[in-house]
Amino acid sequence: MTELTPVLRPGLPGAIDRLPPAKRARVNATAKAMQSSCAAPSMKLTQKGDALQIGFGGEASEIATLLQMADMGTTDQDFYMGLVGQIACLGTQGKSIDDAASNFVFAVVRAVEPRDALEAMLATQMGAIHAATMTMARRMNHVDKIPQQDSAECALNKLARTFATQMEALKRYRTGGHQKVTVEHVTVHAGGQAIVGAVAAGGGGQAMKPADNPMRPTQRLTDAPRCKATAKTTGSRCKGPAVSGWKVCRMHGARGGAPLGCGNGMWLHGNRSQSTDALKRAIAELLRHSRQTAQALAK
Repeated sequence: MTELTPVLRPGLPGAIDRLPPAKRARVNATAKAMQSSCAAPSMKLTQKGDALQIGFGGEASEIATLLQMADMGTTDQDFYMGLVGQIACLGTQGKSIDDAASNFVFAVVRAVEPRDALEAMLATQMGAIHAATMTMARRMNHVDKIPQQDSAECALNKLARTFATQMEALKRYRTGGHQKVTVEHVTVHAGGQAIVGAVAAGGGGQAMKPADNPMRPTQRLTDAPRCKATAKTTGSRCKGPAVSGWKVCRMHGARGGAPLGCGNGMWLHGNRSQSTDALKRAIAELLRHSRQTAQALAK
């Protein structure tokens, strides 16, 4: 026989009895969990004039308020009134009222089980961001023009990244920013040794050099002494690595400086190339001769 006790529509208990044992056990367990739930009742929103009123179904307003405060993890009435009003406004748009939207955000808060006011606010934001993410996903699936699709896709990506950031922020806040690693199983083969715990480097043995780390092939450049050259205008030091045996980097004269040729020229604008300098000298020479000729004719 079924173990369900809630009021069910006619014929449903018999259908549950005909389920396989595994499914029937899951249905019974879910029904029992719903019966033992002490969550706050759902909100009923009504619009009277310009005021949004919050009601509750099945419970007195005082009892429902206390249950909601317990779900938020707070005993501050001012904080509760402010946050529940913000959640209720999420289900309104003009004259349209959507109780399910506000109750969904409050259900997210309840699922997070906040321990203080900060966690309750973060959980509320997570619920609102998730609802906005689903809205943008629905819009992206129904757009016909490329600009609209690009706009919806951009907003969807930002909202999804924001939700992931909120999850990480909640995790760091609850753990205090510390990570805990638990070793549950260690396998040591024949002839091997294992150490579990904090290990400090001693005097013996040979440690791997940072430059030998395959995950950081540029470690030698990072650890190399810096170039001693300074900028003439600002006086700031060069950040390049000094060449071995030199106090400056390759670009500031080590080993004769940078190699010559087109491959190492300053080709940002071409005003300092050899051909441009030769052209400038020729123009200056022509101007000088023109001035001399003009002066001679004037006499």
